[in-house]
Amino acid sequence: MDSIERLLDRLERDECDLVAVGRALLADPQWAEKVLNDRLDELIPFNRDAVESLH
Repeated sequence: MDSIERLLDRLERDECDLVAVGRALLADPQWAEKVLNDRLDELIPFNRDAVESLH
C-alpha cells in the first residue's frame, strides 16, 4: 500500500480532518488533479529546488 492509500484510509476513519499538501503543491501544482484522477504514477516528488523556484 502506498502512502496516499494509507492517508485516504485514515481520512475515511476520521483520524484527521485536514492534510497539509503544501510541499506537494510546490513540487507539482497539478497534484490534486492527479490524485483525484488516480494518476499517482505522474506525481512529481518534492525536492528543495521547488522552494528555490519561489524566489
